[in-house]
Amino acid sequence: MTQPDTDTPKTYKQLLADLTPKQKKFVREYVREPNGAKAAIAAGYSEDSARQIASENLTKPNIAAAVEAGFEQVMGRNEVRARTAEVAAGSMEDFLTIERVPYLEPVHLPAEEAIDLLNDTIAELSEELDSAKEDRSDWITKELRRLNRAVRKCERALAKADPEEGDPEVSIEAEWKERVVVRIDLEKAKNAGKLHLVKKLKETKFGLEIELHDAAAARELLGKHYRLWGDRLALENPDGSPLPIKFIVGIPQDAL
Repeated sequence: MTQPDTDTPKTYKQLLADLTPKQKKFVREYVREPNGAKAAIAAGYSEDSARQIASENLTKPNIAAAVEAGFEQVMGRNEVRARTAEVAAGSMEDFLTIERVPYLEPVHLPAEEAIDLLNDTIAELSEELDSAKEDRSDWITKELRRLNRAVRKCERALAKADPEEGDPEVSIEAEWKERVVVRIDLEKAKNAGKLHLVKKLKETKFGLEIELHDAAAARELLGKHYRLWGDRLALENPDGSPLPIKFIVGIPQDAL
């Protein structure tokens, strides 16, 4: 008679079957969102003791095994390692250019004073245009058109104004500021298979605003999910509160 293979690890379903109803609910909630206190409350434990219960549950071998099996069912261990390494080391530097871009901030002035200021700005830009590089030249050309439209707007305001009421006030964009703008070559990033590192892209009047996935947060979250880092570090204090992390086994300290 063939003996059952006792070395075969239990499945997630089998591990859940060994737990109490509350423990099962806790494990399912924790696998869905790895927050011990929230999982404990969702499982029916008291809010007052949720953190303590969560900490105790996660140290019990049968519950810890079920949690780990649940995570591995969602995403394989090797895939987690690969994704963690990629996010941790992720960089978009090869696809970014950083520029200091001048812009004009709105100011309120009497129309005649505004016209003088606009004309001074137009003169400065016109002088720079001859020696400007291609990108800067294109920007200056557009600005000159915009500033000339602003001059005509001020002149119309003057023409319509009642002389007895004096010089009308107008709003113009003529105060120079400077903003650092980061531009990204999306096609180059796509061809290199790195677009997934970008969390959010937002078009603004200054250019494209880029937000990357937080590599440090990804390391901490995935390490907490899977306890992959060598010594299987615990990421919670006994009361369930987050444990500050300054170094994770397997990741260079200067990368944190």
